[in-house]
Amino acid sequence: MYVQAKLQFQAVLDQVFSEYRDVFGDLYSKVSLRFLALYPTSQSVLAMSQETVTAKILRLVGHVITNRWSLEKTQILIAAAKRNPFKKTAFPSHLISLELLINLLLYFQNTSVGNEIMFLSKSGMG
Repeated sequence: MYVQAKLQFQAVLDQVFSEYRDVFGDLYSKVSLRFLALYPTSQSVLAMSQETVTAKILRLVGHVITNRWSLEKTQILIAAAKRNPFKKTAFPSHLISLELLINLLLYFQNTSVGNEIMFLSKSGMG
């Protein structure tokens, strides 16, 4: 189930913000998913200043992290938004699907049931 959610998430993301994939290193990290839940399109990223994007990333990290790391991620994110071939989302349903899948992935990461499903999928049992 977790693997299916990840695959569906990737398919939808490719149609909305395909360049986002490599921004945070781990596409499924909590920071990456939470940022994408708030700003799911390249258009929403480009509408903010670099300082605002950096501040949003720092807030999502939730612990003290170097400003250098968040600034680097901001620069990568803005460059990815500029490269993104989809300047506007073709179908609003993609954004709804993306939000639902992000919430599902975060649920898996934040619950004991979800952790068990993730463990099974990684070990080849699920």
